[in-house]
Amino acid sequence: MWWYLPWWLVICNGNTALGVAIVNRLHGYRLPERLVHLSHKIHYLLLVIVPCVTLLVPGWFAPGLLRGASWSALHPGWWLVFAICAVTSLIFWGSVIRRHCRRTPTQQLRIQTQQRDIAAELGAAPVGDGPYRWMTRLPGNEVFRLEITQRDVLIPRLPAAWEGLSILHFSDAHFIGTVGRAYFEKVIAHAQRLSADLICFTGDLLDDMALASWLPETLGRLHAPLGRYYILGNHDWQLDMDAIRQAVNRLGWQDVSIAGHQLERDGHILHLAGSEYPWIDHQPTFENVPETALRILLSHTPDNLGRARRDRVDLMLSGHNHGGQIRLPVIGPVYCPSRFGCYYAAGLFFESPTLLHVSRGLAGRHPLRYGCLPEVTKLVLHRLK
Repeated sequence: MWWYLPWWLVICNGNTALGVAIVNRLHGYRLPERLVHLSHKIHYLLLVIVPCVTLLVPGWFAPGLLRGASWSALHPGWWLVFAICAVTSLIFWGSVIRRHCRRTPTQQLRIQTQQRDIAAELGAAPVGDGPYRWMTRLPGNEVFRLEITQRDVLIPRLPAAWEGLSILHFSDAHFIGTVGRAYFEKVIAHAQRLSADLICFTGDLLDDMALASWLPETLGRLHAPLGRYYILGNHDWQLDMDAIRQAVNRLGWQDVSIAGHQLERDGHILHLAGSEYPWIDHQPTFENVPETALRILLSHTPDNLGRARRDRVDLMLSGHNHGGQIRLPVIGPVYCPSRFGCYYAAGLFFESPTLLHVSRGLAGRHPLRYGCLPEVTKLVLHRLK
């Protein structure tokens, strides 16, 4: 009779995996915020209801498999539930194995990392008066630890004139007030010391319009000889995007979401473009860009990788997924707002001809980080010798 318990665990795993898959993928589309929040509530409710119902009804009452009833007495509807959960569970563990088997692309030539305890540097945890403050006090929460990474990467079509070009990439600041302004000021100070040639921010700047007042002392403190470029994300889309753009533009940053921007060195063009799709319908075009130009795309979500490959983008910079924010032992990240689940949670990916870098971001609406530190990254581009 106790053989039902392993099946019950499979049901619980399959139910959880199915709910997570649906919630993740809903975030990959342009949907009303209330619908996305409703999906979360239904998912959390089913996390409790399904294990209880499947333990009590077929397990104890009808037919009572835990009390020695025959499996042949099980209603066909329950067999269907068991089958769906078993298949979903297999798919989930297959995706976990797939992520573990994924190798770092050979395009990564070298990586150097260092960690900074921002709370220790400030002398106190920089907690503001925003929502979810209680989460910052959870044991082991690494929300105020920063990882600074330098990746030397190979770009096959990189012109000789752009050899050694360095790009500071960061994303997902999510100014909501819970993580205080002092944290972001300190992070920006560390980022500025990386001395990159150009700077790229890939969206989700604000969760509270009033905190646009933080911009001069944060993004306004960053400078680079070849300029500062940005796009916005889905959280900005839920606010007043025009006002956000105006505030960032006033600081000297350039919006590449509508019109791209070209830089030239020794006759070789670097073309920067941006995509806020699917939240903003406009997609960048490379139709009039010379074939020999180095193509860099800022895309808030890595879900646009397919379009980038068709446009022969050399380097795509993204955020949005936050690395999952919580990485469980063995399993890794679970919740990522993407049509591809957690496959592109964070890190470096190469799908010819495009090298994709996904940032874990600086923060999030919910201040939770376990095994997934906030990050800023300096990418140094190299060509084939």
